[in-house]
Formats: sequence, structure tokens, C-alpha cells
Amino acid sequence: MGVEEARRQSLVAAVAHRLPEVVENAARRAKEGLPEYAEIAEAEIAGGIMADLTRAMNALLAGRPLSDDERAAMGTIGDTRARQRVPMEAMLRVYRFTIDEIFTVLWEESRDGRLDHGQVLGLMRDVWRYADPMMEVAVSSYRHRELRQTVADSQRRTALVHSVLLTPGGTGSAAALAAWVTPGGRFVALRARHGDEDARQLLLDLQVPGALEDAAVAPYEDDVVGFAASRPTIVPPDGVVIGVGPAVALAELPRSFAIASRVVETATAFGRCGVLSLADLPLEAIARADGDVADELVARYVTPVAPATAGGAEILETVRAYLAQDLAVEPAARALFVHANTVRNRLHRYEQATGSSLRSPATLAGIELALRRHALARA
Repeated sequence: MGVEEARRQSLVAAVAHRLPEVVENAARRAKEGLPEYAEIAEAEIAGGIMADLTRAMNALLAGRPLSDDERAAMGTIGDTRARQRVPMEAMLRVYRFTIDEIFTVLWEESRDGRLDHGQVLGLMRDVWRYADPMMEVAVSSYRHRELRQTVADSQRRTALVHSVLLTPGGTGSAAALAAWVTPGGRFVALRARHGDEDARQLLLDLQVPGALEDAAVAPYEDDVVGFAASRPTIVPPDGVVIGVGPAVALAELPRSFAIASRVVETATAFGRCGVLSLADLPLEAIARADGDVADELVARYVTPVAPATAGGAEILETVRAYLAQDLAVEPAARALFVHANTVRNRLHRYEQATGSSLRSPATLAGIELALRRHALARA
């Protein structure tokens, strides 16, 4: 045995008999001081600390770094704590508790004359030399397990959301739903789309805390779908449409989702964005869905003054502005940047060409629907 090895063994032996005390104190501090460890038995905490300290002590006695097998075994703590959903910071605090207890023992050994200051400083250096790789291994194992759990959680959430929205009666188990929402409540189905952009960023945006209330969302085709306890109050980015179905019980969400999907398809067809429900697009939805009726209305109220005819485009644009301004000529003129008399003249020409009255409520509804169907066809 060399001189250096003999020195190491004598120093380690001077404190080895106090390792159970170190382990007990560190485990007790974790149990009493960290709420995240409340459900973990103190004996389990102590067992993990003792196993890691024993491996580190063996490596220190041999004057070598930790072996691959020892590092792999030390990773068990990180993997286990991630499985137990203990936050990483709480796990690392237990390592700090252990180091603190070791330093306390070294100080007491020096105070009582069993170790001199030089020996204590040397052992403190050795503690840090082994503590760093121990924590690095634990963190690496923790993150690896956390990533696997995140993927598994995402897959479970996606399957649950799809089941709830796409399968009649497929509300999933109450236990599974409880992880994300309150099963007994009422929910609105959601379908969100961001044009041709990747849906992944939209999915992340909708998962930000506060974006949705009591909700679960998941990717579906090129959209993001899900359900929430209430209509979203967020202002989505430009180009994003979020279709919202009616509030229903969980078992009725497939019907709500079908309506939310119709809203998205309608909004996309008409170039609308934002958080929208069917009530926000009633005529657009009818124009898109009831094609035969809408086409007849186009033939009645649009074709006679189609853009191909002289001044037809300006006449139709004026009628649209007139309807948008609640049948007020002056605001319509300002919106079109023309004189009010020009608006009156165009409206008169429209009535002559179509044989209709812009003062009849029933006719106005038909004209509005025809104009929206015409815009959809042109798009």
C-alpha cells in the first residue's frame, strides 16, 4: 500500500463511522423540509443516499473516478424521482443536504482534534470532486425519464382528446379525464387552424397556463383540437382561427366538435380569423353548406349585375358596403371614398337590374346570403 493510499484510507476511516448519521440527518431534512418528498418513505430516501455515498467512498478509497457501472447505478435516483414526479430542484436539494451534513461532520472532527485543517480541506475537495458527477448523473437520468414521461403523457392526452371528440360516447375513463379537466362539467369543443403554418407552435400557445380554462388539447391532422370549460378569451395571432362549438356535457362533445369544425372550415373559406362560433358566421355557414339555395339566390341577386357587366363590380361593392353600414348611405360613402349621391345612384341601378327592393327585410337577407356565396365562389 502506497503512502497516498494509506493517507486516504486513514482520513476516510476517520469519518466513515459517522456516515449513518449523515444519511439519517439528510433524509430527515428531506422528509421534513421538502413537501415534494411527503409521500416518499424516509427509509427509501435514506437508502438511496447511503447507496450513493458507499459507491463514492469506494471510489475515493481506491483513488479513482467513478466507474461506468457506479455512475449507471447512481442514475437510479434521478430516474426514480422523475417517475415519482418529484421536481428536479427538490431532488438536487437532497444532494445539497447530504453535502452539508458531510461538511458538518468534517468541521466537528476538526474541532475535536481528530482531523487537522489541512486534512479537512483535502476531504472537502474530495467531496466536491465526487459530488459533481453524482449530481450530473442524477440530472441526466432524471431528464431522460422526464422526456419519456412527457412523450407518454402527450400520447395519452392525444388519444383521450381524440376519443372524446371523435367517438360518440368515447369520453374515456374518469380517472384519465381527471388529469386534465373536471369530468362533471360542461365544455365547448375547439378546433384551431393557422393557415399553412405548422400546428406545433399553435399547440404550444394553447397549452400556456391561462390560455384555456380546464382544457385538454392535442394535434389532429394539421389542426389543434380539444375542449375547454369556456370559450377562449385569448387573442390569437394573426392568421389563426379558433372554431368554438356549443357548451355541452362530455358525452355530447362529438356534436360540439362537428360544429367547431364547420366554423373553422367556413372561416377559412371566407378569410376570417379570431375566436369564432357559428353565431359569428351564420350567413357564411349557410352560404357554404346549402349550395343549391345559395346558388339560386346568386342567380337572382348577383348575376344581373355581375362584374362582367358595365359597372357591375362597383355596384356590388356598394351594396356590400351599404349592408355592412346598417343601410346607412353616408357611412357607406365614407367607407368607399365616394360621394353619397354616387352610393344612391348605384343602389338605384342595383334595384333596377335585379327588380328587388333594398328596403324589404326578407329581400335584404337573400341579398346578403347571395353576396357571401358569390364571394366564396370567387375565392
